Amino acid sequence: MNLTDLKEKVKEKFPNVNFLVEKESKDELILEFETDNNKDYSFYISSYLSGFFVNVGAKLKNSPGLYFWCDSIEQLNMDEGEWSRTVEQYLFDVIQKLVNHKTRIIQTKGILYCSFTCEYLQDSWKTLTKNRGSRLTLEIPKIDGRRKIYG
Repeated sequence: MNLTDLKEKVKEKFPNVNFLVEKESKDELILEFETDNNKDYSFYISSYLSGFFVNVGAKLKNSPGLYFWCDSIEQLNMDEGEWSRTVEQYLFDVIQKLVNHKTRIIQTKGILYCSFTCEYLQDSWKTLTKNRGSRLTLEIPKIDGRRKIYG
């Protein structure tokens, strides 16, 4: 699947999603979108053809350059057809949860790392994914206390 096909499949499956930013070159695709439920952050999908991975993440609206929640899938020992199906299934599952449910991102501060947990509301809060970043090497949002919930 090339990047143009990826973009078109996402747009076809989620016609209600309004992409704020669409950046495409021969080896990179970035699609940024918001949902009605989020005030603090927007979501993005990024794919770099040469790296054989796809990222889905969020960035803070008031500090877009800071490290924040993200998740990724990487092509490991898959042929092109299997990789295409895996990416499509992964993206459709994640985007469906992000656009059809209320979401929140919880930042938890530790001594060396900050963790970011993306949750969606479906009867109760369910964890979509969790990642962490080093407080020593990355620019991470400053928070008061050990925990902050973004909505």
